[in-house]
Amino acid sequence: VDTTLYSSIGHAYDFVTKQFQFQLPAPLANGTHKAVLTAGPAADSVTFTVQAGFVQITTRGGFSTRWSQRTILGVVEGGSIDSVKLVRNGIDSIAAPIVNKTYTVIVPLVEGTNTLQAVVRDSSGTLRVSDPIIITRIIDHAPVAVARALFADATTVTLTAANSSDPDSQTITYEWRDDPRTPLGLTGQTGSTAVASKPTQAGEHFFGLIVRDPNGNADTTTAYFTITETGGLEAPTIASNPEWARRARVYFLFPKAASATGNLNGAALRLPIIKQMGFNVVWLMPVMKNAYPIDQGYGPGYNIVDFYNVAPEYGTNQDFKNFVDQAHALGLKVILDVTPNHTSRFHPFSVDAHAFKQASPYWNWYQHATDGSNTNGLGWGTDADGFVYYGGFGEQLLNYNWNDIDARTEMINVYKYWIQQFGIDGYRFDVYWGPHRRYGEVAMGKPVRDALKRIKPDILLLAEDDGTGSGTETIYADYVNAGINGGVDAAYDFKLYFNQIRGFQWSASAVDNLHNEVNNSGYYPGPNALYMRFMESQDEDRLYAFAPYYDANPEIAYRKTMPMASVLFTVPGFPMIWNGQEVGWGYGIAGAKEARNRSTINWNAPGGTILAPHYQRLASIRGAFNAFATQQFARLSSSNGIVYAFARPRNGEHAIVVTNFSGAQASATVTIPASALPGVADGTPYMLSDVYRDSSWSVQFTASQLALPVTLPAYGTSILILAGSARTVEITPISGVEDERWISEVPTEFGLLPNYPNPFNPETVVSYHLPAGQAGLSVASEVDLRIYDLLGREVKVLVNREMQAGTHRVNWNATRTDGSSVSTGVYLVRLQAGGKSATQKIVFMK
Repeated sequence: VDTTLYSSIGHAYDFVTKQFQFQLPAPLANGTHKAVLTAGPAADSVTFTVQAGFVQITTRGGFSTRWSQRTILGVVEGGSIDSVKLVRNGIDSIAAPIVNKTYTVIVPLVEGTNTLQAVVRDSSGTLRVSDPIIITRIIDHAPVAVARALFADATTVTLTAANSSDPDSQTITYEWRDDPRTPLGLTGQTGSTAVASKPTQAGEHFFGLIVRDPNGNADTTTAYFTITETGGLEAPTIASNPEWARRARVYFLFPKAASATGNLNGAALRLPIIKQMGFNVVWLMPVMKNAYPIDQGYGPGYNIVDFYNVAPEYGTNQDFKNFVDQAHALGLKVILDVTPNHTSRFHPFSVDAHAFKQASPYWNWYQHATDGSNTNGLGWGTDADGFVYYGGFGEQLLNYNWNDIDARTEMINVYKYWIQQFGIDGYRFDVYWGPHRRYGEVAMGKPVRDALKRIKPDILLLAEDDGTGSGTETIYADYVNAGINGGVDAAYDFKLYFNQIRGFQWSASAVDNLHNEVNNSGYYPGPNALYMRFMESQDEDRLYAFAPYYDANPEIAYRKTMPMASVLFTVPGFPMIWNGQEVGWGYGIAGAKEARNRSTINWNAPGGTILAPHYQRLASIRGAFNAFATQQFARLSSSNGIVYAFARPRNGEHAIVVTNFSGAQASATVTIPASALPGVADGTPYMLSDVYRDSSWSVQFTASQLALPVTLPAYGTSILILAGSARTVEITPISGVEDERWISEVPTEFGLLPNYPNPFNPETVVSYHLPAGQAGLSVASEVDLRIYDLLGREVKVLVNREMQAGTHRVNWNATRTDGSSVSTGVYLVRLQAGGKSATQKIVFMK
């Protein structure tokens, strides 16, 4: 027991009842003790707390708080005593009545150590004193650093720290610092203002500031300014989001499903492919240690018991750091899923609060009373100890209380930790709507944003909450009410998903409804409010489970999702796809939705040959053109209601998107008014480039409009850029995956096209025509495309399956079927389909 050993005590074991009962020869002091029982090779231990004495303080001490006062609980064993005094630091005392041998005292706290003892006189007049407890009150005396760009002239930018402050009104000093990303020559400047040479490169430029008071307390902040394309200066506010967030193409990755190993190192192998696919953001499901090992069913990572360490089944903290570093090396940002709404009931805070109830310093860190804020239909639940949770989640996930300043500070420190230690680029806040509705932005959203943006201003904060319906604007940093801004940059477009996407009917009226939902009546809370659009997520079943999308022919099922993806990747806001969506994962998988949604993905699933090139082009195009990073959006008139057309105006480089929601080839005339595209004038020649299909042609506006004839294949897409010159997007085909972009007219001739490049090292693209056999989703026949050496020996099978009529592309990376590299030399490509064949030579040259 503690450090005392008791041995030769086998007589305390009862062989009949199989119980061991041993009374210690001396009483234990109040406090926490540990007992270890050893019997032969086996051992077990238990930790317990002793509280005894004539007068006791039952509130547990040994903690720090930012509250100016604490409620202290205690008991008195004497039956006739009616009052008690709480003495602080042996000086101050506060009297309180005793009711049923218990007392409650609210004690003001001084800064630093507060040693508290309860004192009573018993019936004989003897002074009785409790064991002491210690509570430490923290008051932050550090100054607050605030830096921003003030103005710029032709050659310099002036920075100011004038809004920095000190809580004790002391004089502060300044130290400006360069940021290694964009050095500005600031190091060594020490005034409240600093001057930097004006960067010639457009974009975001970062800098740092440290302020100190005379006592050595210090604070550090990082800030940035933007040089526009025209050379102007933009200074961000607390509501601003970075350029990469406005251009976000988010890939949502679940490590358990990403590889056979199911860990972070296995998931990291997907990063180069995600980059090649055209995405710039990876969103990871929670990686922190859970109450039970993270699984692919009902425990995907939200039952967190340790907010500071990676779950062992995922690897180590260093493995996560390596993951982030690898992503950054590829130019990918990483945002991490976390749970502001709750902790696990098995988290140490909860365990302590359950054990000691109101006597625990963590009791008030949890919700203990229901209110009218739960409007999500999940219902309330309360466990046996009075902890509140959402009934739909179960009592393992207990609601966190952001009104408690200590609980709030602890969770903000958690969020700082993952940014400062691992370099992550933001968060997705799970069940953000919970604390938002319970406590408001003043308790969570605003303090979290204010704290995190000061240490890394170019982060993205995404809320799992309604982001487009009436009243949802309060969560955005763009929205200010009574001086309080919201906390996040982005939120979900749940209305679009539930009202339109899941039940879409492929009709003209469905297209109208889709547009109305996407447009959200043209409303945005502000210029930085981002709507996240998605077709699949970790919480909902795959689209193929819903009748409108499912088809007995998987190829048709995959293609039915393509026009909706085209829309979500090109409308305002930003798109997200759930891992495996690009290979059609989930189709044909039976069982619960978790089996379709979270099972280990076969990245060679057949849907990938159709969907992956589509998503790659969509993501790459969105990232290449600034028009898609704005909120400008206008529907265009289409003569065919099933063909949806809209413009994304941006002066000098306008985008026009046309999608066919029909299962058959469709033609339409899209009318583009000059008024929808600022700067466009009649009689001026423009180039209209279909960057989805790699074609360009000259056009002119007449009578302030352009009548654009389009013909799209079933579920086909055109993404057009109107500019003064032709535009293209360079796409590197994904190794081993065909690029099935459909051209406006299905080819009439069978044949191989010249590969490009040729000679090549290490990859080349092989293109071929399959003529139409019937209208719509026609299948030419079984297609066989293989590589041979000059001796006729097979090197690799590129395609061997039924293919639809059209122009197809597949790349070869100079490897054999077993993955080994081929030697320099000449090789043959042979295409066979529909009883026809074609062969051509290609040259691999190292």
